Amino acid sequence: MNRFAVIDTETTWDDAVMSVGLVIADSVTFELVDKQDITYSRHTHAVQGSRRYVHY
Repeated sequence: MNRFAVIDTETTWDDAVMSVGLVIADSVTFELVDKQDITYSRHTHAVQGSRRYVHY
């Protein structure tokens, strides 16, 4: 089975990483295989920034 990953990072206005999104999909059908969204809590409320969720 062939798969590929897409990684998306969200940063604060101070260029610190506050979240990482990962999507793994089948490379032939582009069907979603797995997804993960990790938020670093020390940046969630303390620092202003924009944040998106992984959608498919």
